[in-house]
Parts: sequence; C-alpha cells; structure tokens
Amino acid sequence: MRDLAAKLLRMDRRVIFVLIALATLIPLLRPIGFPIRISPEVQRIYDHIESLPPRSVFLLSLDFDPASKPELYPMAVALLNHAFRRDLRVIGMTLWVTGTGMAEKAVSGIAGEHGKQRGIDYTFLGYSPGGTNVIINMGQDLAATFPTDHYGERTADLPVMRGINSLRQVDYVVSLAAGTPGVESWYVYGKEKYGFELGGGVTAVIAPGLYPLPRYRADQRSDRRVARGGRVRNVGRAGMGRRWPEWMRNRPRILSSSASFCCAISSISSRPVRDSGPQRVPPGRPLMPTSVLIGVWVAAGLTLCMFSFLYKDNPFFRFGEHLYVGISMGYTIVRIYYDVMVKSLYTPVTQEGKWWFLIAAVLGLLVLTRFIPKVSWLSRISFAVIVGFGSGVAIPRIISSNILQQVQGTLKPLLGNAGQSLFGMPQFNALLILIGVVSVLVYFFFPLNTKVRSMASQGSASISS
Repeated sequence: MRDLAAKLLRMDRRVIFVLIALATLIPLLRPIGFPIRISPEVQRIYDHIESLPPRSVFLLSLDFDPASKPELYPMAVALLNHAFRRDLRVIGMTLWVTGTGMAEKAVSGIAGEHGKQRGIDYTFLGYSPGGTNVIINMGQDLAATFPTDHYGERTADLPVMRGINSLRQVDYVVSLAAGTPGVESWYVYGKEKYGFELGGGVTAVIAPGLYPLPRYRADQRSDRRVARGGRVRNVGRAGMGRRWPEWMRNRPRILSSSASFCCAISSISSRPVRDSGPQRVPPGRPLMPTSVLIGVWVAAGLTLCMFSFLYKDNPFFRFGEHLYVGISMGYTIVRIYYDVMVKSLYTPVTQEGKWWFLIAAVLGLLVLTRFIPKVSWLSRISFAVIVGFGSGVAIPRIISSNILQQVQGTLKPLLGNAGQSLFGMPQFNALLILIGVVSVLVYFFFPLNTKVRSMASQGSASISS
C-alpha cells in the first residue's frame, strides 16, 4: 500500500490532467442523466420573485468579471428572464469595473428579448467607484450615488426610478458575486443597515464561507408552520397556484433574513425558465449572429492556448497570456477614466459645482507620492484618512453582522413553544450548536494538555494587547 501511494505521488501531472479532462468531457459528450435537484436556497429566491407584484423594483448587482462568467452569467440570465416575465422594474448595476460591459450586455440583451424599454421598464446604472461605500450611499440617496445611468441619462428623470429614493424603496436586491465587494458586502453594509430583502449567487468556492450568514437569523420554526398549513393567501401569477402563509405576510423580512444563495448554476437556471416552453429558432435563421460565432471560436482558441501551459511553456501560451493582460489593462483603464475621472469627478465639479470633490481627488493623488522618496511622507495623510474612515464605517457593521448576530444565532430555545413539538429538528440543531460552542470553549480555556493551554494563553494575551 505504501509503494502504491509513493507511485501515485510520483505520477506525471500530465496524466492527472488527462484523467480530469476525461472525467469532464465524457459526461458532456454522453450525459449520464442525473436528476437536477433544486436546492432550498434557489427555491426561496424563485418563490420570492414570484411573489412580487407587477412593477415592483428588482435590483440586480452583477459583481463579477468575465473570469467568473461561466458560473455566474447563467444565474444573471435566469434572474433577468424571471424578473421581466413578472413585469418587474429592473435596475442593473455592478461594483466591479471590469464587469461593466458584460453586465450591461446581459441586462439590455435580456430586456430586448422581452420587448422592454430602457428608462421605462429597466435601466443599467453602471459602475461607481467606492465598493462598499457605494452600497452605503445608495441606502441614503440613490440618485446622488448615481446621478446618471450608464447611458448618460439623469437617474432622477427616469420613469423606472420613480418613487425610488434609496435602497429602502427597493423590493428585492440580488447580488451575483465572485469576490469582494459582493454578497457579503451587500449583507453587512446594506441589508443589515437598511433592511431590504436580499438574495445572492456566488461561485462554488465562495459558497461555504457565506452559508452561515443566512442561517443564524432564520426562524427555523417557519418551515414547520408552512407544512402544517394555517391561514394562507394566493399571490403571484394567475394559474401558478402558489400559496403563502400569513406569517410571511406579517413578517416581510423573513426572506431577507434567509438571504438565499444560489450555488448551483443548473438549479437556478432551470427553475425560473421552466414554464416558458422550448425556444425554437425560426427556419433559415442562424442560431447566433456571425460576429458572436466568431467571438466564441476566438475565445475557445485562446482558452486552449492558456491550457497548453499544462503540458509545458510554449509560444501559444505566451501569446494568450500577453493578449489577456494587455486587453484587460486597456479595458480597465478606459472604464476607470470614463466611470471615475469623467462621471464621478469632472462632471460633478464642472457642471454641478461640487468643488469639494477635488479634496478626494487631491487625497488620491497624494497616494501616488509613495513612489517618490523625497515626498513619500505625504501619502501618509491619504492612508490615515482611508484607514480612519474605513474603520469607522466597517467596525460597527462587522460587529453587528459577524459577531452579535452570530451570537444571537446560538441562543435558540431547546424546547418548542406551545402548540409545537417539544423536540423537533430545529431544537436538535440548536442542541448541536450548543454542544459545539461549549466544547470549543472548554477545550481552549480548560485544556488538559499544557501545550494547548500555553497556546490559548498566548492567543488571549495577544488579543488583549
């Protein structure tokens, strides 16, 4: 057995790559036919969008770039199709400057397929610099955060934005994120502060770290109340037969405290479009435009160039690498110039008289003095402002969402209330959490092993200092 393990460790990496490629290609070429299971998180997002009345406000933040397009773009397509079929007012935006073009194409493209008019049925706000500060500002004054949309039209004059002054007037927010800023930022700086409904979709590698967020405040007894019936009402489209309990009507934030996450692309993309019927292409019409077809082939060829490095370094890989870096840098510079320098600095100062924006511009320029040794000390002024402001904004929100609310999630009753089973699955989960928390505290504060005890004391000393 030891010799076999040694041989596996010495196996050529190219053999491993071939095995992984076969394991991926065989199911694609000859599908095995496993059933697609819709997870409860995806079902919650679908049900909540289905419950929104027509002309409700749906904000979709596409917080990812083309690198995560295979995982998150299908979620965006499914959500936009669902929202437009429900006749919702759709507001698109992004917190990632490199994803601006892709996000705009998704929103406008799906809107065009449903015959929606820009400015009336949907808008795309585009990108605004600031990351988490953008979310905070949107919760206070959305029009001030985005004075104009991506197309240069005044946000306050758009019919689709009528009655929307801040995030408090948005009926549902969904963030599709591949990192930070993303779903967690919307949760900590947005939902916790302004109380709007929140859903999210993330890449598979991010999902495990975010699952605790929707669960610590979830009322686990709600599922049992639904199953047992009670007073319900009909909502949603005619003929859907969707029934919702009264407790959900009386507690409209219950879904936001669930903050559902879509982690399987196939699940979320299958359910929302299930009732739309098969999409048939008219005879004589190509499956896709020629320009799109050429782009697909070029992208496939460049992808193979990048994967050729798995064999060894070669000219094809270097060509693809240099092309990727060059295009990415050029695109980012152009987007930052128009979205930051022009829209967020030049236009407000020259046309709106907001001269105090120049203070932020000067602080930004002082950061660059870091590269000039003689005046590098000036950069400390900017860093002091950034650290001080960032700490003041982040610390209260982080403590509230990541500490206090997590502690609250461990304080669950071990016995059911009147009219409920004394010990059901929610109480069993609460008991497991109690045992886990107590066990961890006992292990670190009362260890029998002196080495563990010294490590715990050193950690406590470093925290207190």
